[in-house]
Amino acid sequence: MGSCTSGGWSADQLDYDNQSTAYLMAARAMEIPAEAVALVVTTKAKKPDVQIERLVRHPRDEDELVELAVTVLAAVEAGIDHRIRGWQCKTCPYAGECQP
Repeated sequence: MGSCTSGGWSADQLDYDNQSTAYLMAARAMEIPAEAVALVVTTKAKKPDVQIERLVRHPRDEDELVELAVTVLAAVEAGIDHRIRGWQCKTCPYAGECQP
């Protein structure tokens, strides 16, 4: 991804962050180039740090976000749980079952 200093978000957190995908989709709708959108993470530690990442998303990421929103609404209406993908998926015993 972009330049990363110590601390902050891992590559997995950056890859799976749906909010960042939504921001890039909104930027495109407002005709703002993706290169102008960055994620800025500040850490609250003994030695605070700043991480600046240029986000890269693909059509599949956007499709997945739209699918997630639709399935969450359907799940809520039906009273059932829905899939939540994230950096935790690497160690989840059910990761294979909830991949599309």
